[in-house]
Amino acid sequence: MRLVLFLCPVLLFFSPIGALSLIAGPSMSEEQFKSELRSHIKGLPSQIALSLRVEEIGSGKIIASHNDDQAMVPASGIKIISSIAALEILGPSATVKTRVYVNGQVINNKVHGDLVVKGEGDPYLVSERLWLLAREIERKGIKQIKGDIKIDTSFFDNDEGNLTELGRGQPFAAKLSATSMNFNSVEIHVVPTGKGSKPNVEFGPINHEYGILENKVRQTSGKSRNVRVEQVGKRDGKEVFVVNGTIGRNEKPKVLYYAVEDPKAHFALMFKGMLEREGITITGGYGGPTTASGAHVIGEVESLALLDLVRLMNTYSNNFMAEQIFRIMGAKKFGAPGTISKGRKAAEAFIKGIKPCKEDKVVVSNGSGLSWESKVSARCFVALLQKNFHEFRSFADVVGSMPVGNETGTLKPRFKRFGNWFDPWKVRAKTGTLWSRGAVTSLVGFVPTQSGEILVFSIILNHKRKGSWAIPSMRAWEEKTIGFLQRLKL
Repeated sequence: MRLVLFLCPVLLFFSPIGALSLIAGPSMSEEQFKSELRSHIKGLPSQIALSLRVEEIGSGKIIASHNDDQAMVPASGIKIISSIAALEILGPSATVKTRVYVNGQVINNKVHGDLVVKGEGDPYLVSERLWLLAREIERKGIKQIKGDIKIDTSFFDNDEGNLTELGRGQPFAAKLSATSMNFNSVEIHVVPTGKGSKPNVEFGPINHEYGILENKVRQTSGKSRNVRVEQVGKRDGKEVFVVNGTIGRNEKPKVLYYAVEDPKAHFALMFKGMLEREGITITGGYGGPTTASGAHVIGEVESLALLDLVRLMNTYSNNFMAEQIFRIMGAKKFGAPGTISKGRKAAEAFIKGIKPCKEDKVVVSNGSGLSWESKVSARCFVALLQKNFHEFRSFADVVGSMPVGNETGTLKPRFKRFGNWFDPWKVRAKTGTLWSRGAVTSLVGFVPTQSGEILVFSIILNHKRKGSWAIPSMRAWEEKTIGFLQRLKL
């Protein structure tokens, strides 16, 4: 019996279902809340460090705190700092442009020379928007390009980022470039044919010449789907992607993504495919890197406004977008080329203007939080959001960029096991997760109490043991804490 009693608390903590089932619905007084929270914190395993702070928005009344001045790894929670710094420094309507230049002459609707594409780091230049650029060139009457497509990336330096160290080939860790598209990842479509033993496998959204696909997918009966992609090297100068697994004949098409090794070639060859779809003949292919000096503009596409980019970045916790914006911020503030050091300088100057952040020795090593060097305290996050609350020009954009509990982005799969008394839609928060050296979760945002006050909270959990095995229980601990806050009656 003693063994069973000893194991039960451990099992409850490491089981999200067990942990959440402890939460009841009735209102909770401040004294009850403090007592429950103390027990909740005491139940954390000794291998987990916690930094927590909760305040009433506006008034700054402290509702709860625990090691709140301890700077810890926040993972993607750092995107809150990147977002607010960029919005404050650049303005919510800030945009960047991607331009196409002619390096040569246009005679009789033919370009005698190369096209040069120069970007300014647009983090959301996806196929649909690049197609608009191809259409613009076609509308100019261009019928043939008697040369290559070259890429100018000089708006950033040559540092492609070190995110690949934490996830080679994964789209969340793609290389960076001032001239990028589709988050610098190839899109691969696996489409059941309804007959035979193999489905169709091709690049999308249009076929292009960047890589070589090897189709090793078996087609089975039913609707099962288990397909994956890996890069296995190069052949004839092209990346080779092998697609393995099985897919049912009656299953919906599956789309896979894989980060590319050469973003410049990827951009050029995707753009070439789009131009050819518009009826433009191109003699060459990817012509390598260059600069657009001396060339004249033949087309351009403008990015979404920064407020829209921040919303997409935070809702889906997109690392690529965060790192691109980080470098754009550095370039706009300190001059091109945009570099990680300039972005870091801008972000840290901004955050250290907030007293608790400076005192707690906050470190912002990159824009995405995919880093073990970044360190932020819970009270710094809360102080930042309290300050932002009084900045009318950006506060609504920051709150609007945060995922909604059980509804959007990285919070869509969360807050599912509460009773009807809990309203997940009233949780707006940025998540953070990392587990390659230890295990990290963070949750920073806003939630109302039962009596109607709006609380700003920051929860950062750092586990000493690496691996994803502890992440579900750590998230459950966060969610239970938010449940306490919703029940609170001040």
